[in-house]
Amino acid sequence: MNPTTPPVQQPQAPNYNHPCGDLLDAFTSNSDPAINIKFNSELLGRDYIDIAIPLYRASIAGDWHELARLIKHREHRLSYSITKNKETALHIAAMGQSTGFLKKLVNQMSKKDMALQNVHGNTPLCLAAISGNVGMAKIILEKDPSMLTTRGDKDMMPLCLAALHGNHDMVTFLYHKLPLPMDPAWSDNDWYQIFLRCIEADCFDVALQILKDHRNKSKLISEEKQNVREVMRELAQKRNAFHDIRPHPIKRIFTSAQTSEATQLLKNILEQIVKEHGHDFDDIFGDSYSQHQTIFHIAAKTGNAKFLIELLHLFPDLIWKINNQHHTIFHIAVKYRHKSIYNLLYEIGSMKDMITRLIDIEDYNMLHLAALLPIEAMVPPSYRKMKTKWGETPHDIFTKKHKQLCDEGERWIKSTVNQSMVAAALISTIGFSVAFSIPGGYNQNTGFPMFHQNKVFIIYVVLDALSFILSSVSILMFLSIMTSRFSEEDFLELPRKLMLGQATLLLSIFTVMAAFSVSFFVTFHNKLPILIGILTTIPVVLLAGQQYSLLINAFRSVYGARYLFKPKRNMLYYKNPRF
Repeated sequence: MNPTTPPVQQPQAPNYNHPCGDLLDAFTSNSDPAINIKFNSELLGRDYIDIAIPLYRASIAGDWHELARLIKHREHRLSYSITKNKETALHIAAMGQSTGFLKKLVNQMSKKDMALQNVHGNTPLCLAAISGNVGMAKIILEKDPSMLTTRGDKDMMPLCLAALHGNHDMVTFLYHKLPLPMDPAWSDNDWYQIFLRCIEADCFDVALQILKDHRNKSKLISEEKQNVREVMRELAQKRNAFHDIRPHPIKRIFTSAQTSEATQLLKNILEQIVKEHGHDFDDIFGDSYSQHQTIFHIAAKTGNAKFLIELLHLFPDLIWKINNQHHTIFHIAVKYRHKSIYNLLYEIGSMKDMITRLIDIEDYNMLHLAALLPIEAMVPPSYRKMKTKWGETPHDIFTKKHKQLCDEGERWIKSTVNQSMVAAALISTIGFSVAFSIPGGYNQNTGFPMFHQNKVFIIYVVLDALSFILSSVSILMFLSIMTSRFSEEDFLELPRKLMLGQATLLLSIFTVMAAFSVSFFVTFHNKLPILIGILTTIPVVLLAGQQYSLLINAFRSVYGARYLFKPKRNMLYYKNPRF
């Protein structure tokens, strides 16, 4: 007797609480015994046009008078689905904007009808959580607080759905609606999913609160190593959450709170990891030889310096971890130009000499990855001419990798210089011609200007001379750029010349506008010169705003690069880690 193969059990479909009736699909009166009506296809089409569409329009527009007309003496229509996704009028209204309409609609419905789910299993509260409308969620929960624990799409709670869609205000509202201590009906996996989604959505304040409130922190993140890896991998990629080590002063005002929460969350997680696993971090952060990128190297690739600093405070041996390309975090930092991570080398003493001597699987040293002068000063002299397995020196790789950038830079500089030279030539022409057509003219007897004893006239002459001299200097700088060969060595001087040319051109425009304003004070003695002087500041301010970024970038390119790899203060071992 041949053995029979047992039938394969198919996964069961979720048991959703769908509406009892559907105005889109034909159904009989058995679906709703309270309404003894037999639907046929003709009646179905008329109900769709006369009932379903008007209900949808009224719900999405928040038109209570129209909805009240449609449900008058027929309140059962509120329990019918009016879309193909089996959504009721309450589902549609929950995604709208009219809180007043929703409040009236909720008052007309029972808790049973409010808990109906659409084809994806979402209740109206789930849809409100997804859309991020806190007012809508507040109205629904006032009527039925139990909906907070009714699962929706993919078996997720409304709180998890809100975090999944990045609705920070909704996440905060729903979390504070939860009863404390934690509801035992919620599994540890539920809390872990919410915790992870909050981190993904940058809701670090809620994630930090969950970590503090959860009755068993080890089960939340550290007991399952896979959970720890997922959380740490997500934090490793959140460079903007931790921000630069020294953010802009103005930006610091708006981001300090979020930065503090993200950093505190990371510290609490690391503290829990140490309690559960000690310093056995290999299983947590991944085996370097079996993974292309470990959590540690992901953070280095994204430039998340603060994340790495907090890890190194507790796990200093991580500086020696290499990936499958034999790259440390410092090699990754050089490759992706993250100076804040590379500068940590200055804080580890003579260990940096051993790290900088490491060679990857293709015989690349650190200088091959960057070919930058500050790094060249740190690696051994013999490495500067070392060849890879492909016979390439660091300079060869630098030339090959930057050829396209060099060509694009040449085209951009030529285009910028051509346009700037036209403006400089125009300013120079104006300054030269004005010297012979001064306000008031010349005295026919003495040959001196009519206002040569006027102090304001002297200021006018000086400003005109300055505009001519500055525009002439600008033209000379632009000419020297145009006659350049645009070789690699020339690009060390081209930004300096461009910066000087643009600065003198900008100053020449300022002085010619100032001379134009002063000329009215020479010939007029009323309030008109003041008004003209105020109006002339408008193009000056606009021009300064447009040229500011160009001048700043050129200045940083010329003078900032020399300090790029010289940290101003220690970040890794400036103080003992505290938990």
